[in-house]
Amino acid sequence: MQIVNWNQVDFTQGMKISPMMENESVKEISITLPKDSVLREHKAPSKISVQVLSGKIEFGVQDQVWVMEALDQICLDEGVLHHLKGLEDSVIRLSLYECK
Repeated sequence: MQIVNWNQVDFTQGMKISPMMENESVKEISITLPKDSVLREHKAPSKISVQVLSGKIEFGVQDQVWVMEALDQICLDEGVLHHLKGLEDSVIRLSLYECK
């Protein structure tokens, strides 16, 4: 058993990407995204799920942009270019899936 605490956040340190847990099928990562910070366009090596735990972000895929708030979630296939921008101080849960 593993308990993961998503509430320990310090926005004064800037954007922070922290592994939270990992097993053979999923890796969970916490992203602390302060207001106005940007995670530039990139792609993931596997299928992902991005869930806003608190705050508000802009999530962009190609020419589409969505505003996501607490508890909103989006899923992408591997290799899809995307970017994030903090519209408020935000905590994001990133899940990377190994599908066999």
